This record gives sequence, structure tokens and C-alpha cells, in this order.
Amino acid sequence: TEGRKDLAEKTVRMVSEHAFVEDPVRLIRTFRIAAVLNFKIDSQTLNAVKFHAKRMIASPGERIRPELLKILETANAYPYLLQMADTGLLQTVFPEMEPMKECSQNHRHIYDVFHHTLDAYKKLEDLLNHPESLIPPNLIDAAFHQIDRPLLKLAILLHDIGKPCTRTEDSKGTIHFYGHEKAGAAMFRHIARRLTLSNKEADYVNRIIENHLRPLHLFTASRRHPLSRRNRVRFFMRFPDLCPALLVHAVADARAKTIPDASQPFAEFAAGLLNDFFLQFKPESEKPPLITGRDLILELGLTPSPLFKKILLAVEESRLVQRSLTREQALQLAKNLSNGISEPY
Repeated sequence: TEGRKDLAEKTVRMVSEHAFVEDPVRLIRTFRIAAVLNFKIDSQTLNAVKFHAKRMIASPGERIRPELLKILETANAYPYLLQMADTGLLQTVFPEMEPMKECSQNHRHIYDVFHHTLDAYKKLEDLLNHPESLIPPNLIDAAFHQIDRPLLKLAILLHDIGKPCTRTEDSKGTIHFYGHEKAGAAMFRHIARRLTLSNKEADYVNRIIENHLRPLHLFTASRRHPLSRRNRVRFFMRFPDLCPALLVHAVADARAKTIPDASQPFAEFAAGLLNDFFLQFKPESEKPPLITGRDLILELGLTPSPLFKKILLAVEESRLVQRSLTREQALQLAKNLSNGISEPY
């Protein structure tokens, strides 16, 4: 079958088109082999994939999932995802992406939703392969320790699937996608079950999709008024395990909207947040808390209740904001909060 020749030429070529009929999972495996080995796929094989792409619909998610994640694990999967899209296989794996084609956007975007998504994926891989363009060299290892690259890539591939069903146009002709992130997260939950992702994997991707606009909202607010340390701390406390991934995702998303220079101010803002997160928030947040639930019982005479969590979170927030908060001040703050008094510090 001239397999040695194909290996020498770094080519993936089907032996028989019937192989895709016997087992349609071989359709996606074609791209997995090519991506892992950095091989090209010959034109006849691509044509056959295009012809048989719909056969993947009947394939079980538990067999598709490992092939897909192995593609996303590679450093340069973008060309192969582009070919998967051209053959229709990507949309067969994710039928939720089909309505994104020709779904036009507002003036801040140069592409429709589908092509914006593919470009955002490319921008994400560029960032992951060259993080020094966003992350200070001394923080790269720490940032990547908190980033699950294949799942982050999956998140950006699906982050806008909620746009077609939320698209509206006002009387001035301006296009809106109100709530598309929540709609997309709800849609992803069905995808996660279909692909039999673990609860941990599904939660990671779902939280990125649902919150992918938050960094941009922070940036927009900072353009009106300087971002306070409390606002930064609240963002970090909300996403202590997800902050680097969310910020890298947001920068890639922004870079795929318009010309590169337009997204630079946001990239600089995100870089500043990453710097603050690792050099200030993380070291402080890893210190022991000033008070615990036991202190609320013994020192303040409170009865355990759901209010404990709110009080302790508020005290921890104040500690991280001020960094000079004493134990006595923390107890006073907890007492005030338990009595319904606003935070004095």
C-alpha cells in the first residue's frame, strides 16, 4: 500500500475509503494522526472525509472524546481544525457550530461568528506557544500550571455557540447578543454529556464559556474609573483556579475581533491583572485566614449558619484588599456583619 512512501513524505492517506464506512471514528482519527505527527492529509482522503463526514453522527461520544482531545493537545492543531471545518467534520462533531456560519456581528467584529471562532482559536494557540507576548517570563510556569490547554482550546472553540440563538437587531440596526455566554454554557452542558466529559472537565470548560466576558467588562469599567484593588480582589477570589485561563482566553478572543492594534490596550490590562494575581493575590491568599468559623462561635458567640460563609468571605476579602488588617479588626468586622452593619474597613 506504499505506506513507507507515505511515511517518508509525512502523509496520511487512506488505504480504502471503505475504512470510514466500517468505523466512522476513523474520520476524526485521520486528523488526530496528522496533528500528532504533524503530517499532511492527502487530497483524496480529505475528499472521502467530506463525503462520509455525516457518518460521525452515529459514533458514540466516548470514542470521539479521546481523539478530539488528542488533537487539541498538540501545539499547532489550528490547520487541522480548519480542514475539519472545510470537510464538515467539525460541524458534525459539534452541530451547534453550524448556525454560527454567516451569523453576522456588530462593527467591532470583522468576521461572522464561525470564522471569528476559528480565528480566536488560532490566536489562542499563538498565545500558548508564545506566552511571553502576554505573560512576564518569570510567571509563565506558574500561569501554565493553572491552565489546562486542551480544555481551554475546547472552550474557545465553543465560547460563542450561544450567539446565533440570542442574536437581535435594534431599531438602529445595531446587532446584540445579550446573554449569549449563559446560553452557550447551557448548550455546552449537553455537549459535555454527549462527549462523556468528566464532571471536572465539563465544569472547567463551562465556567470559561459562562464567564468569558468578565475580563472585558472589568476592562471597560477601568476605562471609566481606575479599577480599585477591591474590584481586582473580588475578580481573583471569584476565579482563583481559573484566572490565568480566563484572561488568556479573553485576550485571544479580543485579538480575533478586529485589527491587532485595537486589542493591545486590553492585552496590557490583562497582563497587569496576571501580574497582580501571581505577585500579590496568590502569596497573600495562601496565608492562613485571620479568623475561622470556630472564632465566630467562641469569640462572638454566633450559632453556625449559612451566614458564616458570607462573613468569612467578607473578612478574607478585606484582608486581601488591605493586607494590614489585624485579627482584632477582623473580629470587629465579623461582629458588625453579623449585626447587619456595613463593612467599616
